[in-house]
Amino acid sequence: MNIYKFLKLSLISCFLIMLACTKNPMEKLERSTRDFVDGKVKDISVIEEGIIKAANGLQIDRDFSSDKRVAAIVSDNSLNFLYPFKGNVYPKTISPLLYAASANQFVISDGETVEWYSESGLLRGKEILGDDKLPILAIALVDNNIIFFRDMHLWEYDIKTGETTRLSNRKFTRPYDRLFNVWLLSDGQDIGIMIGYAGFYYFSVFDYENKQMLITNIKTASSRLSFINRKVKYLSASSAGWRLTEMDVITKNKTFFQVIGEIEDIEIFDDIVFVEHKGELHVYDFGTKKLKVPFDFGINGSLSQEVFILYSGKVYVCDPIKFGDAIDLVLSIIPDLSEEKEDSK
Repeated sequence: MNIYKFLKLSLISCFLIMLACTKNPMEKLERSTRDFVDGKVKDISVIEEGIIKAANGLQIDRDFSSDKRVAAIVSDNSLNFLYPFKGNVYPKTISPLLYAASANQFVISDGETVEWYSESGLLRGKEILGDDKLPILAIALVDNNIIFFRDMHLWEYDIKTGETTRLSNRKFTRPYDRLFNVWLLSDGQDIGIMIGYAGFYYFSVFDYENKQMLITNIKTASSRLSFINRKVKYLSASSAGWRLTEMDVITKNKTFFQVIGEIEDIEIFDDIVFVEHKGELHVYDFGTKKLKVPFDFGINGSLSQEVFILYSGKVYVCDPIKFGDAIDLVLSIIPDLSEEKEDSK
């Protein structure tokens, strides 16, 4: 064979192989699902693993904790940030109970002292901002300043100037006098304040740029909600049951969506909702669609717009929309798969 023809054929073969390998994960999932229907694939785990890949699944350590913004492994003398920011902090004087992270900074607190570290784990500074009687209950990083919740007020510590400012004169209220938790959520523009316990929560929104409250004490039945572009999507109580609800924090208008039955766990995002009950996982949109997930997946928490999926004893950080699309794709090819899995139990 002519050497030039040989090289030409070799290049074409390499190109075709590369083309086959560059199929996106959703196309590969579709192929695997059709192969399963045709009997070419016998093990359904091939489809399950394809769904994780299609949802950009990234495995992380199962022993993590999350404050709704960052996942980390916390111990008495170390804090290992896993996602979305990675880094290690080894505090020498305090045990981290609270933490926050940004692309170039980590902050930890034991409720009294706050320490902040560089992305490489070097201590940059520390300040006592709470005390034994009035401890810090939640912290966040906004514009590299430390936002913290103490004495039922929202405060800011400016790292550059060392000044502490009370952001609002409003004293926040709580559903229960004694038992309550606090979370601070931020999208950079606004700060969300969640206060409550055991199915009864108040959610308020503070306009950080203009230093004013936008809305206070939205009553929610779960601490899991979506807070994006000044719209809050949450779970409210109704006479018919738990209802998916959206509120525009500027106009105060509410939009009501589906009523959901019994719930053991829930994660709410901007366009999709995950509900777990009696070992089954369902996916809802904010309309009429409801998908029963016919695989051994579970939910294990979330960050702002990413869901932790539990599968085969491991935890994966997944894109919730892509996960829902992957389930939708599989069920469009095998619509009776849910019933088959149900019969096999």
